[in-house]
Amino acid sequence: MSAVPAPANADPGRAPVTARGTPGASHVVQFYEDADFLTETVATFLAQGWEEGSPLVVVARPDHSGRIAEKLRSRGIAAADRFSASRLVFLDAEATLSTFMVGSKPDPDLFAAELGRVLEKAERVGRPGAPTRVYGEMVDLVWKDGNPAAAIRIEELWNDLGTRHSFALMCGYHMDRFQMESDAERFAAVCSTHAHVGPAEGFSGTPDDEGRRREVSRLQQRERALETELAYRKQLEEIQRQSLMDLKQSQEALQRTVRFSEMFLGVLGHDLRNPLGAIVTSASHLRKRSADASLRKPIGRILSSADRMARMIDQLLDFTQIRLGAGIRLRSGVLDLRPLFDGIIDELEAVHGDCPILSGFAGDTSCIGDGDRLAQLISNLTGNAIQHRLPPAPVRIQVDGSNPDVLLLEFQNEGTVPEDMLPVLFEPFHGAAERRTVTSSGLGLGLFISKQIVLAHGGTIDVVSTAAAGTRVLVALPRDSAAHPSQASFLTVPSGDAS
Repeated sequence: MSAVPAPANADPGRAPVTARGTPGASHVVQFYEDADFLTETVATFLAQGWEEGSPLVVVARPDHSGRIAEKLRSRGIAAADRFSASRLVFLDAEATLSTFMVGSKPDPDLFAAELGRVLEKAERVGRPGAPTRVYGEMVDLVWKDGNPAAAIRIEELWNDLGTRHSFALMCGYHMDRFQMESDAERFAAVCSTHAHVGPAEGFSGTPDDEGRRREVSRLQQRERALETELAYRKQLEEIQRQSLMDLKQSQEALQRTVRFSEMFLGVLGHDLRNPLGAIVTSASHLRKRSADASLRKPIGRILSSADRMARMIDQLLDFTQIRLGAGIRLRSGVLDLRPLFDGIIDELEAVHGDCPILSGFAGDTSCIGDGDRLAQLISNLTGNAIQHRLPPAPVRIQVDGSNPDVLLLEFQNEGTVPEDMLPVLFEPFHGAAERRTVTSSGLGLGLFISKQIVLAHGGTIDVVSTAAAGTRVLVALPRDSAAHPSQASFLTVPSGDAS
């Protein structure tokens, strides 16, 4: 490849764009940020060759080609006649790429054939010994399309072509192609395929200080990358800050909504007691005074339904009280659990005549606790066992008072709890729709409140469910709940205080 001497009027404030007299030395890379800087630099590079009698080939985007042509015309260079037209050739970069790209890779043979043909045609009209001046930005286009490996390969193919043809080549790359810190290695690879590196417009340097120019170009790339990274991080920080604010606002709104809903449930439950009390009073009065046997059954249904509604209201009020932080109110006193069990079992057998309830008691069944709450616990767990048993199997209840410190209660029924339900069995409302029966309270709060009662007494509650043994609810209650700090929020009131 022949050398191209630097023109006498070369701008000393810019990196030289001409060859330096050694094979391969006429392969130049010019980085840029502004298109006007690029086209001015390219026009200078081409005009120098025109003065020396070199043919000119521009392989660029149409908009860049138009600017370059305009700047050449301002220097008196234009395709004014047939000879000038043959010395100044403009090719579309995208169209030229399509002649040798196979998939995402350049084909070496097609590249050599297509670009070799262009160079051979140009060499026939140039002054003898004046190498063709070529400006190309095909590499910039494939890099922009996310294919840097193809760009570097094209640069290597240009170098290979330089062993067979005499030309000085300038390649243009926009600095936006190297915005990330991770682009540093690829940027270095681009520089390594060129004999000369032209920094972007932000730098003026000594023309002969090639090492300095390369270093400045590398620093420009790193500066651009750091600027991009900084802007990206600021953007992420703003997004994160806004997301946190939105999340906080959403959480506050959700908390307000939940608290309002819980207060609404409490008010609703409280206000429902008055009309329900009127219904119960009226139905009871009718049952006592009516001599019509045909009315006794519907009146009984009214009272039964009212009793279910009363239990639902009690559960709603308990739930609201727990969630609003008041906890379960205990009125503790000394009591014996056996009479509680006997009374509740009698009531449930009267309602569920087809379900036998087998009970067993061992040891001392007395403790210190809230009788009403423990009766609620026994009723809930026994009723739950009845609802989910497999008929005709009975429900079994065992009370073990052999331990001087703890009472052990067990409620067992045939049938199993689905495995995915076990971890959330004591959560409020969970699975209420699937587990609702005609005789249930229907709110999905029974087991939740049962657990809160146990915790308020300082005890524990667990469920074991297997196909072989069925489902067992195991409760451990301290004999003196006041001596065992509760795991739940609750109030303890002496049994003599009726307030």
